[in-house]
Amino acid sequence: MTLPNIRYPFLIIYGTLILFSCDEPTKPSSISNLSQIVFVSDRNDNDDIYIMNMSGIIQTTLTDYSGDNLSPQFSPDGSKIVFVSDRFNEKEIYIIDSDGVNQTRLTYNSEIEKTPRFSPDGTKIAFQSIMDGNWDIYLMKIDDNTIMRLTTNNGFDGWWGFQFSPDGSQIVYQSSQGSNEEIYLMDVDGSNQTNVTNHAFFDIYPQFSRDGSKIVFQSNRDGNWEIYMMNTDGSNQTRITNFEGADNLPRFSPDGSMIVYESFIDDNWEIVISDVDKADRSRLTFNSEFDGSGQFSPDGSKIVFTSRRDGNYEIYLMNIDGSQQINLTRNPFDDHSPQFQPNF
Repeated sequence: MTLPNIRYPFLIIYGTLILFSCDEPTKPSSISNLSQIVFVSDRNDNDDIYIMNMSGIIQTTLTDYSGDNLSPQFSPDGSKIVFVSDRFNEKEIYIIDSDGVNQTRLTYNSEIEKTPRFSPDGTKIAFQSIMDGNWDIYLMKIDDNTIMRLTTNNGFDGWWGFQFSPDGSQIVYQSSQGSNEEIYLMDVDGSNQTNVTNHAFFDIYPQFSRDGSKIVFQSNRDGNWEIYMMNTDGSNQTRITNFEGADNLPRFSPDGSMIVYESFIDDNWEIVISDVDKADRSRLTFNSEFDGSGQFSPDGSKIVFTSRRDGNYEIYLMNIDGSQQINLTRNPFDDHSPQFQPNF
């Protein structure tokens, strides 16, 4: 499978894939120290899962094993974290309480599992695996570890993104089962697999809006990587961005009115936000090094992202207008893959 030149997110690079400065950072307004961010760091020689409060003052390792621990995601109620670990050579799926206890291995096979994602009700985990000889999407019930194969195509399914619908009834995903990458929708049991983009070019990284009515995605159909939005049935496919340079990895704000994404500006990746109904954008970062992998906080007031402005990958937090950019991790190693704990 060959794609045109785009930036690969940590989700892919690490096996699964965000210039302001001051001597003493000022804490962004309205941050609750009870909120937490899970992330990955190699500060102990291998990649481990860490958790920190939103001020970055308290950082705790949740995994401390040989091998790499990657792709953390909170459960919908914030009480658990699912992740991938190769501590016993194979990349398998594990689950752990958000306080670091009750670490449990969920999958046991000789092939690779990656990018686990909780269902909205927290009872199931969707993930990718090559256990049947091809990259497919699988569904596991957490209570009894029953695994169901959802896709059975010759192409790569979910490699360039997949996600549960907010009500948990469907999964949107990328598939290369045809001649190019398309966005598909299927029921949670794998039935009714439908190509909703039906375009001659590449369509990848789909994301539902919180109300489940829209899907935002990335496409090169107009000769450049741009951000598009459509209804969940594939109708009304609308180009959101129309700028020089590639635009990657879109994510909706909680209220669905904005998207945050990476844009290649001035020969560098920067964090940008756009209103979904306006042909404009607001550039939030201005650095000569990488800023990317941005996502909104649950209340939509902040953006967490990864930056290499300090010579290594660090996790930063800023207000949605780009103000008060703060390095939360502050260490000489690489920190990446941040995710907010959901409000509950």
